[in-house]
Amino acid sequence: MSANFFKINRGITLDPQAEYGGGDPAGTDGDIYYNEVLDRFRIFQAGAWQDLGSGSGPNNSRAGEAPISSNATSITVTFSTPVTSPVYDVLVDMVNLVDPDPQYQQVIVTNKTVNGFTVQWNAPTDSGNYAIDYIVAGNVAAMGEAVVPFGADSLTVTLNIPFSSTSYTVMAMLQDVTDPFPQFMTVVVTNKTNSTFTVEWNDGVDSSNYVISYQAMGYA
Repeated sequence: MSANFFKINRGITLDPQAEYGGGDPAGTDGDIYYNEVLDRFRIFQAGAWQDLGSGSGPNNSRAGEAPISSNATSITVTFSTPVTSPVYDVLVDMVNLVDPDPQYQQVIVTNKTVNGFTVQWNAPTDSGNYAIDYIVAGNVAAMGEAVVPFGADSLTVTLNIPFSSTSYTVMAMLQDVTDPFPQFMTVVVTNKTNSTFTVEWNDGVDSSNYVISYQAMGYA
């Protein structure tokens, strides 16, 4: 079958095209072009146009909710299918939509593998109505981890992709996947510029194994 493939030795550049009449052109499975309006490659597969890399193929995007047992202080979230690499950013929250006076606890990610991650918190849950909501983003405008120096109680993070304004959304949290007994501290974003934001928390970190993990969405 490979003898029928069109082979290119040194690469090819596709001439960027604008959207056709406000949308994609007519397509046949296997068609591909670069859309200069969207600034991305488009591929026609399974009867429809999609961004190249989207669709049913493997990627690191995951989201879901995992129930927590009563009296628990940790939970391991297992993905239905493994991600392609253990190097991913995950943001988690503890939720409780039932109890009138739920506990307020900071959670921390303590382990990440291709099959899932572990979340811990300080006090045992007082009912079986808690859950962990999580997002593992595979395609956001900016994301990453920034090392927190020992003893620091704030950090200014430089975005790997600057935004055109300060009207972007950022979620950030302290993570420590090394120390057996990490601190549990809630963070707050206190300043945003086009290319940086500052995160503060209550006490100086007790080791050099903490990072700020962040995901930011907006217009670049």
